[in-house]
Amino acid sequence: MAVANAACSSGSSNANGGAGAARGAGSSDFGVAGSGGASGGSVGGGKGGAVSSGGTIAQGGTSANGGMSASGGAGGVNGGGGATTRLVCGYMACDARLAQMLLAGLPPVVRVNVRGSNAGVWLEASVRYALAEARSPRPGGAGVLAKLSEVLFIEVLRLYMNEQREGRTGWLAGLSDRIVGAALNALHKNPAQAWTLEELAHAASTSRSVLAERFQQLVGNSPMQYLTQWRMLLAANLLARSNAPLARIAEDVGYETDTAFSRAFRREFGAPPATWRRTQSTLEQVR
Repeated sequence: MAVANAACSSGSSNANGGAGAARGAGSSDFGVAGSGGASGGSVGGGKGGAVSSGGTIAQGGTSANGGMSASGGAGGVNGGGGATTRLVCGYMACDARLAQMLLAGLPPVVRVNVRGSNAGVWLEASVRYALAEARSPRPGGAGVLAKLSEVLFIEVLRLYMNEQREGRTGWLAGLSDRIVGAALNALHKNPAQAWTLEELAHAASTSRSVLAERFQQLVGNSPMQYLTQWRMLLAANLLARSNAPLARIAEDVGYETDTAFSRAFRREFGAPPATWRRTQSTLEQVR
């Protein structure tokens, strides 16, 4: 099974959220394209991507706010005389800026083995269930498919992380690392805390120098730089998904004043939070 990480699509589900927070929204439609030839293989995708019950998932971007819209691909191409392969084609819409940490940690194509594991059996069974649901829609089916598609994608990422070798870098690699993963978990659990490098190193059971070096090596920036970026992603999610006042959002993500928060947000997103929120609201209305 493989995931093809392409550019995010802009036209299917509304996806606004902080990276790493998989929350459902949008609808899911699964379609099937048949083609001759042997079952299995890998499918890479451009903007779209595909899921194959024979062993492949290709995905065009990721969504922090979930919701996967999938539609059938083009007609099949006859191969040899082998068994028919059925491809389930789809993509996940996202805000590329809000999902940048996850997107940056994915290679162009992610391939995982679904044979010989409980997770693989569940993935294949889930795809078949999604197809059956799409073919015979029932009340609540759209919500079921939206949530299921998110879980499918997360499970593929978990398989991918388990199969990776030493030496890889990126956000997912950091989460898998004993030291950096512990630091990331601490930051994600309490983003509003006034963290220092010493406190974070204590949470990760290591020294400041080891944490700083390892974090930079795997994630690509320092722990404090990452904390700022994470806070801004969380803030953007709150701005887009709630009507909470700026002062409340600033406090929730670790800023004592909305002035300091506004300066940090503008550095990250190029606009003050109030302006950014209005822009997002206008875009939602257009969609």
